[in-house]
Amino acid sequence: MPTQYGILGMGTDIALLLGWFENLDLPKATSEREETVWLHFVGLGSLQKEGEDVNQTASPLACIIKPRKVRGVLWTTGEVVFTPTPLRAQFPALHAVTRSFKKWLFGFERVFDRRRPDDCLWSYYLEGSIRNFDVDLFALPEAYKELRNGQYFVHHRDNPTVVDDLCRQLRLRGIECDEAL
Repeated sequence: MPTQYGILGMGTDIALLLGWFENLDLPKATSEREETVWLHFVGLGSLQKEGEDVNQTASPLACIIKPRKVRGVLWTTGEVVFTPTPLRAQFPALHAVTRSFKKWLFGFERVFDRRRPDDCLWSYYLEGSIRNFDVDLFALPEAYKELRNGQYFVHHRDNPTVVDDLCRQLRLRGIECDEAL
């Protein structure tokens, strides 16, 4: 199973997160798309192929799913996924990166602990299916400030139906979502 970390982030938090990876002293190739950033740690190995596709579990990769604003008032979670499985056996240096990243991440507020989901102080604002995933959730500084001010978050994998249902609930709380596109 890939090594995953859940993130709440917005605005400057995204640059903070990407900056952590940029400052690593490992050669890497970056492929950025609108919602994701793929990092290939080229100094640790080449991309392994299965036909035309990259075998993510056998390649030294990390995927950063960037948080984004949806429906004008909601932010999605972000995620950092180190894809090799088993990680430590295949890429010990990348395993060391994950440990360093985890240590950095633990410097921020953990707003959801997967081992104690019922003790979540922020459940009211962590909507959709956030609490259904087996991953801790850390709030980077700007997101944590906004969470304390009542910002709502949904999981980045929540489909439009889940978001529509949440927007109907938020309307009852006096919060209007933008219309779906």
